[in-house]
Amino acid sequence: MWLLRTYHSLGRGHLNQLIRTKTDIISAWLHTTGTSRTFTRNSPRREALLLSCYGDNVLSRGYAKVPPTPAVLQQAEQTLTELLMNLGNEHLTNETWVELQDTYRTITGQHRKALPFDSQIMKILSDLDHLDTAQSLIDFYTTDSSVPSYVAYSHLISICSKRDEVQRLKAAYEAVLSNFKMADARLLTSLIYGFSKSDEWRYCLELLDKVKELSPPSSKNYNPIISASVRNGDNELALLLWEEMISLNQTPSTGVYCAFMDHLSPDSEFGWDMIMRMLQLWKRNLIFPDQFAIETLKTWCESKKSERWTGALTKISQRGVCLSCGSKLQLLELSDSEYDELKPEVWKKVIEGVDAFRTTTPKEMKNFQRFIDSCVPYDIVVDGLNVGYSIPNLNNSEILWQMVKFLSEDCGKKVVVLGRKEMIQNKSIWRPDVMKKINSLARCFYADNISSDDPFILYAALFGGKGTYFVSRDMMRDHKFKLGKPYDSYFQRWQQRNQMVLNKLSNFKPVFWPVFYHETVTQIKDTSIHIPYDDGSMAFSDWKLPLSWFCLQKNR
Repeated sequence: MWLLRTYHSLGRGHLNQLIRTKTDIISAWLHTTGTSRTFTRNSPRREALLLSCYGDNVLSRGYAKVPPTPAVLQQAEQTLTELLMNLGNEHLTNETWVELQDTYRTITGQHRKALPFDSQIMKILSDLDHLDTAQSLIDFYTTDSSVPSYVAYSHLISICSKRDEVQRLKAAYEAVLSNFKMADARLLTSLIYGFSKSDEWRYCLELLDKVKELSPPSSKNYNPIISASVRNGDNELALLLWEEMISLNQTPSTGVYCAFMDHLSPDSEFGWDMIMRMLQLWKRNLIFPDQFAIETLKTWCESKKSERWTGALTKISQRGVCLSCGSKLQLLELSDSEYDELKPEVWKKVIEGVDAFRTTTPKEMKNFQRFIDSCVPYDIVVDGLNVGYSIPNLNNSEILWQMVKFLSEDCGKKVVVLGRKEMIQNKSIWRPDVMKKINSLARCFYADNISSDDPFILYAALFGGKGTYFVSRDMMRDHKFKLGKPYDSYFQRWQQRNQMVLNKLSNFKPVFWPVFYHETVTQIKDTSIHIPYDDGSMAFSDWKLPLSWFCLQKNR
């Protein structure tokens, strides 16, 4: 595009030579292109520029027929960005805003699909963090009895929230309510962040209630308020909001954890009690803090003068022994009473349930129960379909065969395979010769193709006895959710202890993700604390839990 090519060919150094005052930047730029400073809507000069940008796609009134291409919009943004950077963070005159506005409209052809001028400018000013310039744009519109767009106000509030500009923040929010009657969750989030750093931080609670009216709050809503509560000494409110956000499956940020430690003394009984309550929250909600939070905790605990505590980053053996202090962690094993309580709950809420026979039939379920009774005792239940499809680019039946062969022949285990009838009907994927070998080493049950196999897997694994394992990559999250407390916790501990997850085949032998015998949760004793943490080495899932631990010991 000729106009932009001419501008960018100048270079910033040549452009600056033409600028004597900041308000002459636009006229200097237009002067270098041989163009008058101001365009009237229907001036020949303006139409000539439009023709250079859009060819024949220009209407008689000076509007482009076609929307500007992404490249044109990107160049328009780049042009405005460089101009605004040269202007600096200052209050611009109305004349300068008129020239900038006309420049933008010329480049974009005034097409309706181009971002409105004030929205585009405010986006750039937000990136540049130019608050004074942003405020002058709002003043320019209000002087002209116009109303800036909602997006423009959103960007202004975002800029204010990064600074201690409470009065401007208030004024912008009042203008939004006056002109648009309400604010969306994103704008309210910016307001919460801005007010949380001020003396009026409690106003964030009112803003949080407004967010709740629109959508479930996110961690971006809670984290600033919790940090502000701790900074201002209202630790009970901080813990209350923490519990609330966790109930919404939102995780506190590292900044929240560090706020507690930055504003609490390790030598005060109150400070130590608050940190212990924080650790209890980590334990109850399976929170894995990052390494920075752990190192901050280490420094905080070791600075306690009345007691000597020593921390170390360490690992835990598969059998649950800390490699730093040698102590043994709490095992995952359910007690007999917990196990006996869990089984009927799973039967009632997951297997039988209110919609049980949408996923199977009474006849099929009775046949399955008789099959399981005939198999007892057995050691391992294999989710046939899940295992067969677990490794791409390998034949499904071959994967399942290698699994069954390894468990039965190499490990000497009695194996039950559960699947669907498609495994004996679809002979291109499930080869009959291989399926025959599987049936020779394992007891197999194939449910109808329309049946859900999860209830069968859970029934076989749970009712086979406490020592029965099951092989599947399915994490059964929906089923765990149906159980409710405390049975969801029982189920999770049983699942972590008894589920085997296939990682890969190595030399035709299955390799599983490690099964740990200890609970991967924060564990607190009188003289020791062990915390699993996120060292950044991998993404966690239900079967990929942290391998890095923090060991904190009280010295005698």
